[in-house]
Formats: sequence, C-alpha cells, structure tokens
Amino acid sequence: MSRENDIKCTKPTPKDIEEWWKWSSSIPEENDKKQKHPFFEDGETNQNQTKDFFCLACVGRRGGKDHNRKVTVPAGKDILVPVFVASYSEVELPKKNADQRLEECVRETEKPKHLEFSIDNIIMDPYYIKTHPFPLKHPNACIVDPAGIKEGDYETISAGYWCKLSLPKRDQPYTIKLGGTTDINTGKGPTDFHTEVTYKVTVA
Repeated sequence: MSRENDIKCTKPTPKDIEEWWKWSSSIPEENDKKQKHPFFEDGETNQNQTKDFFCLACVGRRGGKDHNRKVTVPAGKDILVPVFVASYSEVELPKKNADQRLEECVRETEKPKHLEFSIDNIIMDPYYIKTHPFPLKHPNACIVDPAGIKEGDYETISAGYWCKLSLPKRDQPYTIKLGGTTDINTGKGPTDFHTEVTYKVTVA
C-alpha cells in the first residue's frame, strides 16, 4: 500500500492544460464505435496518448456519470486530471472577445455547487487555473452542434480545477473520483450541469 504522502498533487502549467485540450480535440466525436470519445459515458481514455503526461477525461459536453473507467499508466508518468473545467472558443461565443469568454469559463467553474476530487477516498485539493488564448481544432472540440462549422483552429480559452498527479507503483489500482455541479446558461436560462467519473488507475 502507498502512504498518503507518496501521492503528489502539483500545479499544472497553462501550457499543460493547453496540451490537454489539444489531446481532447485530436479525437473525432464520431470515431470508432469500439473506442468511444472520452468526453462521453463509457468513453475510452486510452486514445492518442503520446504526451509526456497521461490525460484523464471527465464526462463533459452534456454532463453525466461514468463509474467504470479503467486505465493503465506507466510508472513514473504524471497524470493530468481535469477535475472540473470549461473552455469557450470563437465558435461557441463568436460575439465575445477572449476576456469575455474567460469570464464565462470562470463563472461556470470557480464556485461550483459541488466539487469532488478524491484518491482512495482521500480528499484532494486541486488548483484553479486560467489559461491564455490558444488555438484548438474544431469541430472536434465543439460543445455545440458541429454541423456547419468550418474545420480549423479557433482561438480558445479555459478555466477550471486541475491537478497533475504523481502516483507510486503498487499492486492494486487507485480509485480516482472527479466531477462537480454548476449552473450553465444554455441560452434559455440557467440549468444544472453535473458530471462525475470514477477511474480505476493501475500504475505499471
């Protein structure tokens, strides 16, 4: 068994976060049905994992629950965890500038009704991080109907709770839980957005 102080939760850089969003947008929404998009229920996280750190994903886009995710991470490789995050681009909010899009990200994530991040039932403290604008591939990354969106890179900005985990190797998997609840504005007034995910992470 690992001791609690063997688990390290450090602050990712904005560049790390930008790379996480680029990883997520590298996976087409309509990809192989045997490998569902990591943003959806029953999603497959082990896709396009070529970075120096391993990317986890929450059930985003429409929200939801997924308590059956299993991944194997090489020993010594950090894990980037999007505990509760949001991004907006020129596609979703075309009439707003970067500062206004950031304000919307902050409004939805900074003070959620509920925030959960634990490892083996140990409550962890994630870091709240805002990014600068960065290019992101659309329509893969789009949270609205992608029909009619010209494929290409669009200026995007993000804010939310993150953690870069270092987990020591051990015989049994770690149980990582993440998610939260907040109000989002769909254009028809505020509505609850809820997401919760449980991972069994094997470090091998």
